[in-house]
Amino acid sequence: MKFNIIYVIFAGMLLSVFSQKSFAQTDSLSNEDLPNQLTTDTKPIILLNGDKKNKDVISQSSSDGDAMLFLDLKKNGSSSKKRNKKNKEPKGYYYGLETKRIFRKYEQGRKTIVETFYYLKDFKNPDPLVDVYYVFDIKSEKIKTLPRISAENHLVLHGPYERKENGKVVESGIYYVGTKHGRWENYHSSGVLTNKEIYYKGFPKNTKFVYYDKQKTKIKEIIPMQSNYIHGHYIIFYESGAIKEEGNYQYGRRVKRWMSYYDGKAKNAKGQRHVETQYREDPFDKTTKPYTLREWDEKGKYIKDNRN
Repeated sequence: MKFNIIYVIFAGMLLSVFSQKSFAQTDSLSNEDLPNQLTTDTKPIILLNGDKKNKDVISQSSSDGDAMLFLDLKKNGSSSKKRNKKNKEPKGYYYGLETKRIFRKYEQGRKTIVETFYYLKDFKNPDPLVDVYYVFDIKSEKIKTLPRISAENHLVLHGPYERKENGKVVESGIYYVGTKHGRWENYHSSGVLTNKEIYYKGFPKNTKFVYYDKQKTKIKEIIPMQSNYIHGHYIIFYESGAIKEEGNYQYGRRVKRWMSYYDGKAKNAKGQRHVETQYREDPFDKTTKPYTLREWDEKGKYIKDNRN
């Protein structure tokens, strides 16, 4: 019995000694040792500068230095803010171009439609290689898609676009000088995503560009692709850079009206019209054969006119 009591007392003394030594070691840690303890697999997004709206922080990927990044930002927060201000475009500017905003609200049946969008303050012609342009028609006060526009009648859309129906977003995207750009999304009134498309300055994401030369200075074809099919507005060029022929594909088949041109020698421009051809309206129509609607000579005089 005495032996057991002595053993317990001895064990308690040892535990006390080790505890004191452990605390002493913790207190004696130098500042150089501390960073090694500040590693994490989870980004402290909310803590960084205390700014939940910091998009640059949110877009960063996680790394072992994230906790140290927090410490650096606390020390140098003012310089970080200065860098963000330098990189940020002035209010009302998108892609370096000044814009003005339009807020449009109207009734459509039982729906209340609200559209918010921007247009270029100074008129600028869109890329001539894109088949249609998105503009705000001044006379009708509506957004329209047109093959030809003018500074007198149209405002060129440029910047974010959003459409709401009864307070819920049903469409959103970005315009770039009258063309669709970036990601465009459509939603059901329930909030479910129904469609998503990605563009680059008017061209679908999967568009292929074929060139005459290895240096890629002379474009030969613009081939729109969708699900391994040629689908959309197709253009082929002369080596001079002038447009040779253009028209629409649907699921790999030519549809509707196509137009060919004489070589006008002007880059990205259409010369004198040559032949207008009518193809099937429905890509799955296997009976309708293409036929010539109109044909012109190089001076613009009719050779054929089969429209009647």
